[in-house]
Amino acid sequence: MADKHRDRRFIYTLYLCPFTKIYIVSSQKDAFHTNIYPTPTYSTRKKHPNIHFLPDPSTLNINGVLVGITSTDVLMHISQEEISLGMGGDKLARLAGHVLSQQCYYPLWPTTQLPVDATLWAAHAQVPATPHIMILPSNFRYFVKEVNGCVVVNPEHLTKGAGGGTFARILVAPDSNKPINIGAQIVRI
Repeated sequence: MADKHRDRRFIYTLYLCPFTKIYIVSSQKDAFHTNIYPTPTYSTRKKHPNIHFLPDPSTLNINGVLVGITSTDVLMHISQEEISLGMGGDKLARLAGHVLSQQCYYPLWPTTQLPVDATLWAAHAQVPATPHIMILPSNFRYFVKEVNGCVVVNPEHLTKGAGGGTFARILVAPDSNKPINIGAQIVRI
């Protein structure tokens, strides 16, 4: 019943906004999905041209804007492994910087934090180029930061227990002074 209601809401949204595209990234945390990283796309019997299911992690090219996204809390995992005594500066920017500088969505190897398929990791966990936007959801407090020329967004979680959480609203617009102008904000539900 919940699936039918959700499907109706998606279809209604797409009816009202026919140029809207919905991207749903898989997660190895989902009880009904494969518990492996990288995580394959969800399989579905129903197809809609504006709803796209993506593996975790994914790199999208949306009209020339590269967007990197993972549903795995890589920032938390890196923070638990990083040796950073006496390091000043912005911890969250530094953690995101590890992902960008190592050009890998999950730069911890080997890891005990999650089940990783080494072959899939080598083939699919690499960041092919520095994205314009990197979406890294985490249990850390939400943020939007510019790191090494990339807008890094932690939208945190859409729900928290029984209450509402946060999501990110990202606006990409052409600008005569810059090749790409990106604005992002965190919205509380």
